[in-house]
Amino acid sequence: MRNLWNNSYSQNQELNPTFKGTKSGGNSREVTSLISASPRKEIVFIDSTVEDYQSLVAGVKPETEVIILGPLQNGVVQITQVLANRTDISSVHIVSHGSEGNLQLGSTLVNSDNLEAYTSFWEQWTGALTADADILLYGCDVAAGQVGEAFVQQLSQLTRAVFAASTNRTGSEAKGGDWELEFTTGNIKADLAFGQLAREAYGAVLPINRLSVASDGTQGNGFSEYASISGDGRYVAFQSTASSLVSGDTNNTSDIFVYDRETNTTSRVSVASNGTQGNDYSYDPFISADGRYVAFESQASTLVSGDTSGSVDIFVYDRETNTTSRVSVASGGTYKGGNSYDPSLSGDGRYVAFFSNASNLVNGDTNSQSDIFVHDRETNTTSRVSIASDGTQGNNYCYEPIISADGRYVAFASFATNLVSGDTNTTSDVFVHDRETNTTRRISVANDGTQGNNSSRSPSISPDGRYVAFYSSASNLVSGDTNGQSDIFVYDQQTNTTSRLSVASDGTQGNNYSLNPSISADGRYVAFNSLASNLVSGDTNGQRDIFIHDRQTGTTSRLSLSNDSTQGNTHSDSPSLSADGRYVAFHSDASTLVSGDTNGQKDIFVAANNSAPVLDNTGNPTLTTISQGDASNTGTLVSALIASGANGDPITDSDAGAVEGIAVTAVNNTNGTWQYSIDDGNTWNNFVVSATNATVLTDTASDRIRFVPGAKYSGTVTNGITFRAWDATDGLASGTTGVNASISDGATPFSFAAETASITVNPPPTLRIIGTNVIEGDSNTPNAVFTVRLSAASTQSVTVNYATVTGSATAGSDYTATSGQLMFAPGETTATISVPILNDSLSEALESFSVNLSNPTNATIATPTGTAMLTDFLVTSVSTTLSAGIENLSLEGDSAISGIGNNSGNLMIGNAANNFLRGKVGNDTLIGGAGNDTLVGNYNNDTLFGGTGNDLLKGGKGADIFVFASPSEGMDTIADFNVAEDTIHVFSDNFGSDLVTGAVITAQQFWLGASASDSSDRFIYNQSTGGLFFDVDGKGGAGQIQIAQVSTGLAMTNNDLFVV
Repeated sequence: MRNLWNNSYSQNQELNPTFKGTKSGGNSREVTSLISASPRKEIVFIDSTVEDYQSLVAGVKPETEVIILGPLQNGVVQITQVLANRTDISSVHIVSHGSEGNLQLGSTLVNSDNLEAYTSFWEQWTGALTADADILLYGCDVAAGQVGEAFVQQLSQLTRAVFAASTNRTGSEAKGGDWELEFTTGNIKADLAFGQLAREAYGAVLPINRLSVASDGTQGNGFSEYASISGDGRYVAFQSTASSLVSGDTNNTSDIFVYDRETNTTSRVSVASNGTQGNDYSYDPFISADGRYVAFESQASTLVSGDTSGSVDIFVYDRETNTTSRVSVASGGTYKGGNSYDPSLSGDGRYVAFFSNASNLVNGDTNSQSDIFVHDRETNTTSRVSIASDGTQGNNYCYEPIISADGRYVAFASFATNLVSGDTNTTSDVFVHDRETNTTRRISVANDGTQGNNSSRSPSISPDGRYVAFYSSASNLVSGDTNGQSDIFVYDQQTNTTSRLSVASDGTQGNNYSLNPSISADGRYVAFNSLASNLVSGDTNGQRDIFIHDRQTGTTSRLSLSNDSTQGNTHSDSPSLSADGRYVAFHSDASTLVSGDTNGQKDIFVAANNSAPVLDNTGNPTLTTISQGDASNTGTLVSALIASGANGDPITDSDAGAVEGIAVTAVNNTNGTWQYSIDDGNTWNNFVVSATNATVLTDTASDRIRFVPGAKYSGTVTNGITFRAWDATDGLASGTTGVNASISDGATPFSFAAETASITVNPPPTLRIIGTNVIEGDSNTPNAVFTVRLSAASTQSVTVNYATVTGSATAGSDYTATSGQLMFAPGETTATISVPILNDSLSEALESFSVNLSNPTNATIATPTGTAMLTDFLVTSVSTTLSAGIENLSLEGDSAISGIGNNSGNLMIGNAANNFLRGKVGNDTLIGGAGNDTLVGNYNNDTLFGGTGNDLLKGGKGADIFVFASPSEGMDTIADFNVAEDTIHVFSDNFGSDLVTGAVITAQQFWLGASASDSSDRFIYNQSTGGLFFDVDGKGGAGQIQIAQVSTGLAMTNNDLFVV
C-alpha cells in the first residue's frame, strides 16, 4: 500500500535545522546536523492517518523519495518491503502518530513489548542503510520519559542506526507542537525532511485520537464518561476521575473537563471563579451549542461562596469569563437547599433545565416529588415546567430534562399520571412542556395517541422542539414491535407521528436493548447505544456499541469502531451528537478503538458520522472503446467512467462536500491487463485487487483506468472491472492500494452496491479506396484525388502502402506514376492520395488508371483498388454533337453555333455569340456565355446559366436550376419553370450583401405583387405578368429590375430562390 512521488519542489529550504538534544545516549549536549560532502539518499515514510499529510508531502525537500503508509496494513512490513529494493539509504524519516514509547505504523502499534518479534525486519532495514545512517521519528512523545527513551534506544540497537525522536508534540506551534526532535542516540547528520516554509505552514500536530487526555496527549489515569459535544463538534465536555488531565488536580474526585478538538487542549471547568478546585465530585456535564458555557452538577462546596448546604447543586461555568455560578436557586438567586441533578442548556446558555427534589425553588411546590425547573440566567428567575397545561403539579417523580436550543421546549420523563388526561399506564412517560404557551403534552405515544404499555425515558430534543427522540420498552408505539426490548423512537410534534429507529438498514428490529438517544438539529440523525448484534453486519463483539440512524436514508451504521474497523472489546455508551450530525462523542471501556490505549480506563472518544455513498448499479458503465492490439491507449478518466453509469450520475452522498471516487475490488484479466494511473497516464500500474485489497481512485483530471488487450484479442470484456463508490473519508490518497473495501455501507467510505464496467476492443478496422472522375482538359492540369477510408476510427496509428497501376490511361502522358504510404493518426478515418494528371491535348475517349493498397498495419484491406476515370474537354468552333465517351464541350470563336450533348452528364459552354445548347438524358450543365442564347436541358436534373444577354432557358423534365449571376446581365425567359421542382440560384456578390449564402432568401425578402411593399423586399414576382424583378432597396429610391420572365399565376415563394 503506497504512493510514490519523486519531489522536485523549488522553494527556500532551511538546510541546517538544529536538534536540541537534552539527552543523547545519556550525554547532555546540543547536536547540529552537518551538510554531507556527497549527495545523501533519503526516504520519507508518512502514515496516511496523519492529518493533512498531503501538505507534508508537498513540503518534502527536493529529490527525496516519499512513501505513503496505508492504515490497514502492518507499517513495519510496508517499510521493509520498500527498503528491500533500496540500498545505501543514509536517512529514513518516519512521520506517524505516536505516544510515550509507542509508534503507530499503519495498522500496527510498535513498542518495547513487540520489538523483538520484528527482529528479522530490523535486520532487513540494516541491509538497506549505510553504516552511519540516521532514522528520524516525528511522532508525538515517542521518546518521552524513561519508557520512551528506552524504546528509542532499543530501536537504535536493533537497526544499528542513529535515531532522533520527539519528547513532546510534533508539528504546528500554534497547536502546541514544534519540529525539534529532542532525543538522539548519537550524532545526527540528516536535516529535517521538511523545509522551513512547509513546517511553518503545517497546521496540525500528530497526537493520538482520544479526547480524555491531557493537553500533551497523556492518557487519563482514571475513568472518564458522559460526554457532551458542542454544536459544531469542536468542544467536548466530560467528567473524569483522572488526575493527570490538567496540572494541579489534587482533589481525588470526579471533575468536569472540556477538550478543544481544534487546539487539542484540555481544561478543567468544575472550578470556582478564582480557579479553586472542587472539594467533592462534579458530574453530568452539558455544554452549550457554542461551547462557551458548561452546566454540571456537583456536591462541592467550594465552587461558589456561601455553599454550606452539602446538597448537590447545578452550576454553570463561563469559559469566556472563567466564572462559575450556581443556578439551582429560586428566583432572585436565593439558595434554599435540596439536591438538583441532570442539567441541560439552551443554545446560547441563557436557560438551564434541571430536576430537583427541592421544594422551595418556586412557590406552591407541595408535591414532595422531584420536579423539572428552568432557570433564566438573564433574568435570574426560576420556573417549574413539570406541570399540566392548567398548572397542576405532577403527582410523581419527574427527571431527565432536556431543553431545546431556543429555550422554548423542555422534554422530560415522568411517572406522574396527572400531567395530561388519560395517563393510566402507571409507568414512566416522556412529556414536552411548551414554555411559550404553558402547555404540556405526552409524546411517548403511538400515531393514534395510544399510550405506551411500558416505560419511556431519556429524551433528546431538536433545537426547534419539533423532534423528540427517546427510548422505550413499550411494544405498542409502532406496529411490528415484537422484540421485547427497549427501542429508540422519534416523535414528530408537527405531524404527530412516532417512528422506531433502532432497526437495521433493512428494517429488521434489534435483537437486544437500545438506550440513550441523541438527535441532530434537523432531526435527520439519531445516535444511540445498543447491545443488539443485528443492526449492522459483522457485529460479533457481544458488547454495547454506538450506532447512528439516518432518518432520511433509513440506514443504520456503527460508529464505535477503530479506524481500521476493529470493533470495541467492551461496552461503549452515552452518545452525544453534534448539531450537524457530523460528530458523535461517547465513552467506552474498549481498549481497541485507538492505538496506545493502555490505561485500562473508560475514555472519551469522538467518531465522525459518515454516510456511505450510494451507488446506483442499474446502468451499464463503459470505458472508451479501443482497438485490437492497442497497448498504449490513454484509457478512460475515472470521472468519465462514473458518468457513464446510471443516469450519468450514479453516485450520491448525503454528506456535504463528499469526494467522488471508486474502490476497484476485482478485474478480469483473461484477455489482457487492467491498469490505473494517477498522473494522467504518464505512469501506469497493474491492478492487483480483491475485496480486501482494493485500489481507490478519485474523479480528478489525473486518475485514469485502461485495459491493455492481448495482441490478437477483440470483443467486449464484460465485467471488466468491479468497483464500489468511495468517498475518501478514510483519509486515503488516490492510488492507495491494499484497502479493505469488504466492509461497506453505513458509516464506511464504501457503497453497499458494487458495479461492473465493460470495454469493447474493436477488431482491426478495414480500409477501402474510392475512385474518382477527372476532367482532362487542354489547358488545365488537375489531380486525381483518391479517398481512402477506415471503417471505424482506431485508437492507434494505421498505415498502408499505395501505388498507381496503368490502365487505358498511360503513365507519363496521362498521369504521373505515384507511390508512398498513408498514415491515419488515432481517431482519423479519412485520408487522400493525389495523382497529378498530364494533358496530352488530344480529344480522347474515356481513359482510366488505378491505385492499389497493400501492406496495412493495424488494419485490413477490404477494397484494395480505386480507379480514376479521365474525361476530356472537347473545344470546337463549329456546331458539334458530342460522341459517346466525351462529356465536356466548350465552343470557341464568335459564330452562332450549337452544341448537342450525349447520354452522359455533359458540361457545355457557349461562346460570345448566340448559341444553342441542348443536353440529353444526363444531368447536364449548360452555360451560355455572352449573346442571346437558347439553352435546353431536356431530361433529368440540369443546370442552366444563360450568362449575359437575354436568353431563353428551358429545363425540361427533372429538378432544374436556373442561375443568375447579376441583375445587370440581361433578362432571361424561363419557359417551363416548375415551382414544385425547379430552383432559381442568384449570386450573393451581385444581388446584395443582405442575402445569406447557402440558404434560400427569407420570406421578408420575397414579395408577390407589382412592386415592393417595404424596404426588405428584394425579389418581386408579378403573378399577373409573370415578371420576376430584383429591387436592391425594396421600397426605396432605386427602381426594380426585371431579371426573368416566367409563366403567370405561379405559386412562387421565397423557397424558390437560393443564394450561392
